[in-house]
Amino acid sequence: MQRDESVWKDAAKFKPERFIDSSYSKRNPFTYLPFSAGPRNCIGQRYAMMELKIVLFHLLKTFQLEATQEESELKEHMAVIHRTDNGLLIKCLQRKEKEN
Repeated sequence: MQRDESVWKDAAKFKPERFIDSSYSKRNPFTYLPFSAGPRNCIGQRYAMMELKIVLFHLLKTFQLEATQEESELKEHMAVIHRTDNGLLIKCLQRKEKEN
């Protein structure tokens, strides 16, 4: 797919400047998938997700998150991802260590 001559001129050559070309934005987004999909997916993706979960676990174990805004202050934005237009402000408080 990345070496299809009908889509990419000199497809076998390393030419990063081809992505700056204005015609690139008009191409089908599936003509270039650097990390692939399906069984040939990026081998680092699972590792990155596992690492993210471990870091998040340690952050939540060490800190307590507290909202600094009232719910009425939040402006919701519904799209592919449910989020707020004006951000979400939180305060991180150090958790106290439990005594044995």
